[in-house]
Amino acid sequence: MNEELMHYGVLGMKWGISRSKEVRGVKKAYKERNRKIGDDFNKYVEGALAEGRQLNAYRKRAIKDAKRSGGREAVKGVKADYEKRMQTLSDAFDKKMDKFGRDFDASKKTFKNDRFDARNKAVDRLFRDGDKARNHRIANMNLGKAMLQSFLMGSYGAKKYNQYRANNQSRLKSGVKGWLWGGANAIGYQIPTSVSNGRFAANYTKDVVNNNPQLRKVKDGIKNSPQVRKAQDKVNEYKSKLKKKVSR
Repeated sequence: MNEELMHYGVLGMKWGISRSKEVRGVKKAYKERNRKIGDDFNKYVEGALAEGRQLNAYRKRAIKDAKRSGGREAVKGVKADYEKRMQTLSDAFDKKMDKFGRDFDASKKTFKNDRFDARNKAVDRLFRDGDKARNHRIANMNLGKAMLQSFLMGSYGAKKYNQYRANNQSRLKSGVKGWLWGGANAIGYQIPTSVSNGRFAANYTKDVVNNNPQLRKVKDGIKNSPQVRKAQDKVNEYKSKLKKKVSR
């Protein structure tokens, strides 16, 4: 008899890909790129403010000199020259701000593309089960969608769903197949069909369940269900046969 007890995790875990060396390298490069753009931005703003202060000081001095020597017409000329210089500075400032905005947007777009490629490289390195298309699809899935799929179909069913979707099958057909696979896996191997997010520590989850009467009732109901008892009996039977083989 060949029986196996399998647990496929939760898709939202992304199998440790988010902290892989490939993704960490991309995040580091993104931060360094943004830091450089930010430094250039701060340096330019400080220079523009200094130039504005110099223009204001020039205006005050020029108006005083114009009042002493040329009168009203000279003052008008000074003010017109000041307005022209200030407008030039303002236009240059606006263009530079637009450029910094484009640089930040381009950096973010580059980061998303590089992160996509890095996740794919990480999953290819960590999981060589031959189904790259499915693994790439799951690796780049957001957490909310992953948890919803795990909740509706179970972790194994969601994995099969993404396998069918990666092969260009429709959402409806893939969803039905994934739900059937998840239900069969849950009944046959005692895999919980509810969401069991691996991001939470096991002890913390256990304390929350035990301290909540409603959750404890649900837990006891699952534990005492016929499907779970049947699966546990199979596991115990397998363990006993394994012990007998070892003792021989």
